[in-house]
Amino acid sequence: MTLMKKLALGVAAACLATQAYAADITIRLAHLNPEDPFQSHSGAMAAVFKSLVESNSNGAIEVQLFPNGQLGKDNEVIDQVRAGIVESTISSSGGMAQHYPLVGVFDIPFAFPNIGVASHVISKDSAFGKKFIADLEGKTDLKVLGLIDSGGFFAFTNSKRPIKTVDDMKDLRIRTMTLPTHEAIISSLGGQPTPLPWAEVYTALQTGVA
Repeated sequence: MTLMKKLALGVAAACLATQAYAADITIRLAHLNPEDPFQSHSGAMAAVFKSLVESNSNGAIEVQLFPNGQLGKDNEVIDQVRAGIVESTISSSGGMAQHYPLVGVFDIPFAFPNIGVASHVISKDSAFGKKFIADLEGKTDLKVLGLIDSGGFFAFTNSKRPIKTVDDMKDLRIRTMTLPTHEAIISSLGGQPTPLPWAEVYTALQTGVA
């Protein structure tokens, strides 16, 4: 989910329309994943966003990228965007849930039969997408530039044993996003949900926390 403060977006649009009077503008775009567009969806989206904004503004607008959680955890960066400290971010549902809990609806099991249906439902042009975005923007003072699927359906991985049946989930500590929907899914399958921000996942795996 790519977000930008309404005010910042309005300023950028004004600069594109009246370049003769525009001063140079910098848009900072933060996300949690690697910068390499071939390693992460966020890296790819950020690279395309930077290229389009800078080329279409004839260099009047510069986009600075801050990958790998350089500016903080997901929810912390959203706080910065809402406060006008950072202009934009690519956020996960886990980070956004702490500001807009209804985003968890996208992670309800079996809500979508396939990725094609999911992509249509979350489109900005769909009836649901329009209502969802309008509600989110109204309650958070954020501007939603797009909603996307970031890579498919859930896949459970662990270092203890293969998961072939529900019984194999019993007592496994599984890292989840800080999202009640995710925690409920793991609990209902008999596992032990361990909600952690993405920036803490590798350390948690190394130390056995998750």
